[in-house]
Amino acid sequence: MESLDEHTGEITKSRKSQPPDKRAFLPAATPAIARAISAIVRPCPEFARLVKLLNSQLRTLYPAALLKKGAEKMRLRSVVLLFVLAALMLPPDGVAGEGQLQKNKALAQRVFDDILNKDKYELFTEMYAKDFVKHVDRRDYTLEQEIMAAKGMRIAVSDPIMTVDLMTAEGDKVAILYTGRGTNDGPFNGMPATGRKLVISGTTIYRFANGKIAEEWTTYNDLEILRQLGYFPGPAEKNKAVARRVFTEIFNQGKFEVANEIYAPDFVNHGQTRDIGLKEDQDAARMWVQAIPDLVMTVDKMVAEGDLVTVLWTGKGTTAGTGSGSPSTSKKIHARGITIWRVVDGKLKEEWSAFDELSLLQQIGMLPQTKQ
Repeated sequence: MESLDEHTGEITKSRKSQPPDKRAFLPAATPAIARAISAIVRPCPEFARLVKLLNSQLRTLYPAALLKKGAEKMRLRSVVLLFVLAALMLPPDGVAGEGQLQKNKALAQRVFDDILNKDKYELFTEMYAKDFVKHVDRRDYTLEQEIMAAKGMRIAVSDPIMTVDLMTAEGDKVAILYTGRGTNDGPFNGMPATGRKLVISGTTIYRFANGKIAEEWTTYNDLEILRQLGYFPGPAEKNKAVARRVFTEIFNQGKFEVANEIYAPDFVNHGQTRDIGLKEDQDAARMWVQAIPDLVMTVDKMVAEGDLVTVLWTGKGTTAGTGSGSPSTSKKIHARGITIWRVVDGKLKEEWSAFDELSLLQQIGMLPQTKQ
């Protein structure tokens, strides 16, 4: 009976057949192959059982009648099994092993830590492929353009802090949710510095090839950036603008018709003791303007969030007529108050105001001054 020596690869004849070695479940064509397979299989019993099963299936698929006897049959079986093993050991197309996924994540993290936060622009050529392409909205950028954009952003924001908030990886891609913070103390897209603080968030997907970043898809809210820089008014800025018109146009210019533009028809002013509607509110405004013809209302501070706008204001002038229920005394007055408005659909819906009426009446002589 012919047999194959698994150490020498030589075919020998023996008078008595030997029982097969259970560990040698994969007959090898050469000693090198035998040693390689043994090194792979012995540490992994599950893998060994899988190969035994494949070997058994091959005997079924390739009956002895179709194969030559002896060594040729064993060699064919070895070669086929080796191909099967190789296929099993390779990851599916586009799927990276756990080690490669971690390397891709680490490289993506370095973009933020080293390049964007520390200005190590020389790392672009080390970490990015030469034919790198970045997809932003409807435009694509080359590696050279990406480097220029990174340098330009540093000019616009000298103190950037880019933070990776979330990171996921699969196959050859890494997805990132990030946040960027900084101060706009340099020109941005041809616009002068504003000195404003910026907080932006965005998402990026990197595709890796041969250990480098080969492609990128990025999205972020350009409009929000412009709003924060003050170039494009957001809801808060629009609400502030509506509130400011009460002082600049109605009180300072006497344009009471503007009330129909900026006040809601069902406007309510929540007074100290009772609520009043739009007509009574504007009648009171007219009385103050009549009583103080040179009235100048100044907006000192404004705070806006959501649908609310808070205004710290100052009023100055000289009493010289009738109105507000007080006699004309031709005295200088100085009053300060705070008004809160609720703005709905671009119009003033509700109001809460407070100012020191006692001080005002004392200034015009209707009440005695309080002793200090």
